[in-house]
Amino acid sequence: MTDTNVLLIVADSLRAANTSLLGYRRETTPFLSEFAAESTVYTQARAPSNWTVPSHLSMFTGTDAAAHGFEITERLTEGHTIWEALAAAGYDTGLFSDNPFLTGHESGLDRPFETVRGTPDEWDAEYDTGGELGTWPNGFYYADELLEWTDDREGWAACLNLMDTHRPYEPRAKYDEWSDDRVRALQAEMGYKWHWQFFAGEVSLGFASLLEAIYDGAIRQADAIFERLVAGLDARGQLDDTLVVFTADHGEGLGEPTALTTEPPAVSHRLGTHDTLFHVPLVVRAPGQR
Repeated sequence: MTDTNVLLIVADSLRAANTSLLGYRRETTPFLSEFAAESTVYTQARAPSNWTVPSHLSMFTGTDAAAHGFEITERLTEGHTIWEALAAAGYDTGLFSDNPFLTGHESGLDRPFETVRGTPDEWDAEYDTGGELGTWPNGFYYADELLEWTDDREGWAACLNLMDTHRPYEPRAKYDEWSDDRVRALQAEMGYKWHWQFFAGEVSLGFASLLEAIYDGAIRQADAIFERLVAGLDARGQLDDTLVVFTADHGEGLGEPTALTTEPPAVSHRLGTHDTLFHVPLVVRAPGQR
């Protein structure tokens, strides 16, 4: 039975604290707030882990990260995910993302999907990129790919992972509302793995808080991508037949201190138990929910 489509949108590294949906001072998620008015909002949702691989495995299998203990060097075996169960029930399944841990990685998190769209060799010039992510298109590309994929399918289940909110934060100019030349220069100089510069003491933690301005622009961009996706489904007459889940795989640290003397301040993700790394938005709309 495939009367209801299933759509999981995962905004990578999106922490709840910086969403206007949950009271943040900047209007980072205006569309998500509008969408949430006709949805169920979980204000205290926590991610299964503080980084991509174990969190996605938990979301795909329903198994807590502490229980599955999945390591990056392991490989997902067949028969454990909701996507395989949906495929067995007659759904077409698809994964859309340029996250290298999800598509084409040896861990096999893309194996349960019949269709996988990762980083293309070439793409239309409409999708602008920059910095060290210059070989990757942004989330608008994958939203359009997903929408096109749904056109000739009656029952489908898909996961869209958006890397727009992942470091190094490269929003389009129209969404980069709160940073300035100083912040953009800092971001460009530090590159993709800037968190190690903080841990090594090469860069003051004060700079991490400066990056919040451009991070917020990246969140605003992800919100616009989500709006484009929802509008596309609505135009196709599919929105009211689709279960939509919007969340994040983990949060992000921007220099927040910790109460533990053995733990460094939170910078980026994957290291630490800070709440900013785990508290994520979670919005669920069932078909026809108003």
